[in-house]
Amino acid sequence: MKKILSALLAVLMLAGALSVGLSAQEFLNDDTYTLGNADGSADKKINGQDLYIMCSYLAGGTYAVNNIVRDAADMNADGKINATDVYYLKRIAVGSLAASDLENGFQVYRFAIGGTDISEFDISLPDYTSDETNAVYTAETLYKYILEATGVALPIVRGESTREHSIVIHEVDRWSELGERLQNENYMYKVADGKLELYGTYRGNMYAAFEIIEDYLGFRFFDGTYTYLYKSRYVNIPDGTDVFFEPYLRFRQTGQNVGSLDTYYLPSRMNGTRSGPATSDLKHGTFYGHQFCNAHSYGLYWRMATGTRPADDDPNYPTEASRYNQQYESGFQQDELNWQPCATRDDIYNTLFSGLIDTVKRMESWEGFAWYYDFKDENGEPTDYVKSGQASMSFSLCDNEKYCTCRYCNLKANGKLNNKTGEWVTPPEGYSGVYVDLANRAARDIQEYYPGIRIHTILYNHDIPTTVRPDKNLIVYYCGQGCNNHILGSDECGTCLGQLGKENNVFTNKSLKAWGEMCRETGAEMWYWYYGVTYHYYLVGLPCIFNLYYDYQYLYNVGVRGINYEGGGRNYNFGTLKAYLSTRLQWNPTMTYDEYIGYMKEYLYMYYGDGYEEIYEFIEMENTAGDECGTCFISNFDRPGDMYSYEYIAEHYEYMRELLVTALEKADRPERIERIETLICCFDFLGLSSAYDDMYVNGDAESRALYEERYTDFYNYIVDNNMAIFSDPVTYTVPETCDFTVNPMTQFYDRGSRRPDVTP
Repeated sequence: MKKILSALLAVLMLAGALSVGLSAQEFLNDDTYTLGNADGSADKKINGQDLYIMCSYLAGGTYAVNNIVRDAADMNADGKINATDVYYLKRIAVGSLAASDLENGFQVYRFAIGGTDISEFDISLPDYTSDETNAVYTAETLYKYILEATGVALPIVRGESTREHSIVIHEVDRWSELGERLQNENYMYKVADGKLELYGTYRGNMYAAFEIIEDYLGFRFFDGTYTYLYKSRYVNIPDGTDVFFEPYLRFRQTGQNVGSLDTYYLPSRMNGTRSGPATSDLKHGTFYGHQFCNAHSYGLYWRMATGTRPADDDPNYPTEASRYNQQYESGFQQDELNWQPCATRDDIYNTLFSGLIDTVKRMESWEGFAWYYDFKDENGEPTDYVKSGQASMSFSLCDNEKYCTCRYCNLKANGKLNNKTGEWVTPPEGYSGVYVDLANRAARDIQEYYPGIRIHTILYNHDIPTTVRPDKNLIVYYCGQGCNNHILGSDECGTCLGQLGKENNVFTNKSLKAWGEMCRETGAEMWYWYYGVTYHYYLVGLPCIFNLYYDYQYLYNVGVRGINYEGGGRNYNFGTLKAYLSTRLQWNPTMTYDEYIGYMKEYLYMYYGDGYEEIYEFIEMENTAGDECGTCFISNFDRPGDMYSYEYIAEHYEYMRELLVTALEKADRPERIERIETLICCFDFLGLSSAYDDMYVNGDAESRALYEERYTDFYNYIVDNNMAIFSDPVTYTVPETCDFTVNPMTQFYDRGSRRPDVTP
């Protein structure tokens, strides 16, 4: 199994740098390979076959070259397979040497930089570096994972190293000539003259360190609980290595119920302010993007502007922070699910903008907001964080599409046509253009207060405006596609408009291209809010795992430079897998499809164990069932029965279930067993709902008995494990008893589909 997995993962490894299997952090001296077992035989025995394949390899035998396990054959850990290794193998075979004599119990037996053993190095920081800088965090991170992987504890020194060999971390001034090249998070690292040198400003050094930790030491950061590694015999960062990297996306955020800042978000190179406990401290490199409100802010700003702020000498509110808090609490409350401000009245804009400025002041004054940023320094000047273009404030719609329909907003949105000439007297801007123009005003006006800060505004309406263009200080936050079933960039939706009858990807493709071009013209930035999460119906996952690859490539190609993957919900149905794949694609949306599948299978092995191939096939079939549902669907609104072909699931139910059962039989750890049991429970819910007519209504005694047995099992599993079945526990709760005469989809979710031709 390990050798098969290694072939799948070859696209993910640096040539010769990593070994051929996976293991968990808690099993550092694992069975990724067995030293001397050069042919990779399942029995792990060292015998004549191993000697034969090593000799054949040295002679250039094709089979041996293609099938030898290099780490297992590299007896003296020099990165080569030669006569010395054959000598050691012979000694092991005759019993004069034990393989354990050539092991040290660590995941990387020998780690070298420029051919020099890591034990000869230290980690050097500039002498002026304070403890709260990203350079220090980088040094601590390298120290931690080098120690864990090799057992070598490197000294961390400030100032010029006294050793001949050193890992040198350069804390580059953002405004220097090199800093202008490195910008906020580009990085360089190179190996020359006995040193490994890293260069970065805010986050670059940290990212370079994590690249080295992954590509050379073999670590993987899958979620916050498990850090997995590749076991290696010999790893070397070669002399002459010279890397410069600029991230493809400027804003990267993936949400999910996993991990912490140190064990998930930072190693995944997420830089959004919602990544864990986002802070403004330089040690973690600061964060990029929205402060306070990530989207819906008009209601907040209205309350701030219309509230009553206590007098400065009010004894009940002794601090500026408490006075701003009172202003917020006492402001006029709008119904944010049914209200949008007028976008064409000056007095409305002035109220909203006043609320924006008051909100920023509140953030600056309230020390309790530890994760908010300082926008000005002690001299009242914009901080470097603001000047470097990393901070933005929302000036955005409430969470609805009930736009203002006053005469002027309506005229601006829909335009006025001269019926005689057929020409537009007033060009149509669509409601997207109407509210982007409103945000443009704020993006320009806020420069007077905080030069360099930007405004972001969300688009629910995706109309292409005629003349309105985003301001250079505006971030257009494009929210969602018309269909999650079909991939962006394709015409697969045809004329189908899904259950809402509003939009499909054919229109979304055209709109995205247009907005991307507009942003390129003006220098604005475009972000995309990707809805890949199972929002409400937790027992059934959204079948879009393969779509992620194509969607992210398309988004990047049309000019999107920031992606917010909407995570959350429960981790029942591949939610953590999609989040992990999202982080990988956000870091490199140009990867090949083989690389993407490699990352997927790597994760499945980590998360579920040796049955990862069966689970991969299950995912393929589950996504096929989504493809064949016969309609378009979107994650926010549609129901489980809208997202799958009941006919496909019913036809393949037994085979798909057997795939999961086989994976369960192969699972070797309690947490993996539990995860697969949960998958089986959720699939039985979908499978029995789909096969209800075949197995129960029209079934025989045997099929009915099997149906009742499985229904009872998945029902008891849900109850015993206190599983939530819906986002709102009031709307849908677990039924009090099993009712075999009612389709499970109907019993659990009242009506599992909006489509009239779908059972139930």
